Amino acid sequence: CTMGSKHDGLVNANRLLSSGDDTTRRVSMPGGNDIEARVPAFVGISDAVKGQVPKAFIVLEKGESATADELEAYCRDCMAAYKVPRSFEFVTLADLPQTASGKVLKREIRRLEEEKLNA
Repeated sequence: CTMGSKHDGLVNANRLLSSGDDTTRRVSMPGGNDIEARVPAFVGISDAVKGQVPKAFIVLEKGESATADELEAYCRDCMAAYKVPRSFEFVTLADLPQTASGKVLKREIRRLEEEKLNA
């Protein structure tokens, strides 16, 4: 697991999770459906019980399809339970705040997600 800066991680039930790498991966979904997916942002969303819960922002490669339920089932098969995202949001890279060089601004995504919760 690659660790970014302290602020790129999240704390879920007193466990530190990395925000992970921004890479495209081939994912073998339940039922044999393989997809190409990218996770440009994996952030912690405030939770009253666990502190933060993981949320994944997913970019599917052109022509690929998957549901949040399929991704959750995949994650449950290959991750510890506390690492499984509690929600998935399908986006395009253009939907996410980025620097001029194209780096996804996770702190800005966290801020926007907190605004949604507090609205």
